[in-house]
Amino acid sequence: MQLIKQSSVDESYSDVRKEVASRVAKDISNLDFGLLRNQVKEEAKQLVIDKFNNNLDSLLNDFNQNLTNVAKIYESISDNMVGKQKETVFKIGI
Repeated sequence: MQLIKQSSVDESYSDVRKEVASRVAKDISNLDFGLLRNQVKEEAKQLVIDKFNNNLDSLLNDFNQNLTNVAKIYESISDNMVGKQKETVFKIGI
């Protein structure tokens, strides 16, 4: 019984394979390779642009984070300097 099923599958596979190969060959012969080449170039160009933009976004996020850190450092330095100046200023009240 198993042998009969396998034989049927093998025959069906052979028929389907031939039909698919014939269909693919026909479809390929109908392709406009110039159009296909241009389409592939445009899609590849868009993928490169998208990847580049994603990298730029990442760099911008890193830059903004570093800028925030630098701003905090300068703010801390400024606060310390102002704080030291307040300690040396004499206030006379009337």
